[in-house]
Amino acid sequence: MAGIGFELKKLMGKGNIVNLVAGTTYAVMVTIGPTILLAGTLMLMYVVLPYSTEAFADREFLSSTILYVFIFSMIITSPLNSVLSRYVADKIYQEQITDIMPAINVGLALNMVLAFLASLFIVFREIEVGIDPFFTFLSYWFFMVINMSLYLMTYVSALKDYGKIGMAYFLGILAALVYSILSVYVFHNAVSYSILGSMVLCFSIIATMLYANLKTYFKVSSKNYTEALKYFLRFKPLFITNFFYTFGLYVHNFVYWNTPKHNAYIGNVFWTAPAYDMATCLALFTNISTLVIFVVKAETSFFGSYQAYLETVNGGGGEDIELAKKNMFRTLKSELFYIIRFQFIITIILFILAMIFLPDFGFEGLILTFYPSLAAAYFVTFIMYCEVIFLFYFDDGIGTCMVTIGFFIGTLVGSIITTYFDVVFAGLGLFLGAFIGWTIGYMRLRRVITKIDEQIFCRGMIVNTTSAGKMSKRRIEEADEALAALKLSKEDRIKQEAEQQKQKMFAQQKAERTAEMKEIAQKAKK
Repeated sequence: MAGIGFELKKLMGKGNIVNLVAGTTYAVMVTIGPTILLAGTLMLMYVVLPYSTEAFADREFLSSTILYVFIFSMIITSPLNSVLSRYVADKIYQEQITDIMPAINVGLALNMVLAFLASLFIVFREIEVGIDPFFTFLSYWFFMVINMSLYLMTYVSALKDYGKIGMAYFLGILAALVYSILSVYVFHNAVSYSILGSMVLCFSIIATMLYANLKTYFKVSSKNYTEALKYFLRFKPLFITNFFYTFGLYVHNFVYWNTPKHNAYIGNVFWTAPAYDMATCLALFTNISTLVIFVVKAETSFFGSYQAYLETVNGGGGEDIELAKKNMFRTLKSELFYIIRFQFIITIILFILAMIFLPDFGFEGLILTFYPSLAAAYFVTFIMYCEVIFLFYFDDGIGTCMVTIGFFIGTLVGSIITTYFDVVFAGLGLFLGAFIGWTIGYMRLRRVITKIDEQIFCRGMIVNTTSAGKMSKRRIEEADEALAALKLSKEDRIKQEAEQQKQKMFAQQKAERTAEMKEIAQKAKK
């Protein structure tokens, strides 16, 4: 999300309430705004349209279709986005803009191929059991366009034009609402078909507008389609980390989909656990504000101290680096604990409100039994994810892989175990995985603190000597001078500064004596 920090600092740095609210709203819209808007759109359709009059089997089949589409779209796009967004960021830094559009097209092609392969089983299963082919076609189209939309959203960091991104979502949602109302009340189509068709229209508009904006910004293409693929080998930790984190977010659902006492086989196509899935959704939204808080605090507070630490290598000595390092880790610690404290308060408040008011809206029974443990689990999960991002700041790819693999395995094993216990403990599988991941992340951050100079300055984060990160001669000379300065101890620097001061004083005295001699010579001539 390059560029977010500059906007947040501009909005929130003025110190008044209006700009504070504006900055917070901006962070919400950039991080979780699309998710909230789309969830709100679906809820609005359920209210405006005669959804309750649909047959129960049709409603369950539609809900299961949307659930599968969203979950597997996230699992497919997240690992691809992490690597290719790094490629785009590097190309922007290297000012090789013509290589960006080929990378976007390569990623889009990979995304579509994976989405096609992932959808084959469901498509053939729906044909086998006799589902209406038109409904199957709409479901497949929905899956493809939502994959495209989630993939293209990554390049917000390249565009830095959040107004056009917001406009794409606004027009897509508006078109979906209008279409669904006309489809039901004017053309008298079934509600389930109308909602699914409106989602297809919504994401088709979003994907088309996002891609059109990218084509507008990156008009010239180098047609270098292979270089981006090499990044998947070069940055394997990025791919592995995001794959296991995203998979870990949903693996507990997969376990309960295969638990006989909780699952349901919808339309002989989809395995789900309706009560557990709904409780998962509620728990996720209870804690999703963590991402907003993290973006605000990381971009406006921590990044400044992190950048100051990196810049000391270009002009500071060992003492300067030590001071910048202490300030950076002090900021990291304070911001991480601030996120934990603030989100804990939000989670408690939302949890209490949910337990009081949700029964009035039909959320009760097993849903509210599952909800408390899942709410606690997602609280730890998002805090763990904050640690992952901090580890990425320090180029600890091995650490991020360890965190998310530990999270995935712990969640999988823990969820299998909890299926044998009372339903009130259902979310403890995710909680266990998140706690394991958080513990590993905490230990890796402590390790980074003790080995930060080696991690940052000896692994190419400041001076990149690979062909993908070629530097100008001037920048190499500056880096060599900075690295030479690091080798000086405090006493050496004092001696060197004293010698430089002495030489400067001698030069000044010599200049003064020369001026006096010239003055004497002029007087002698007169």
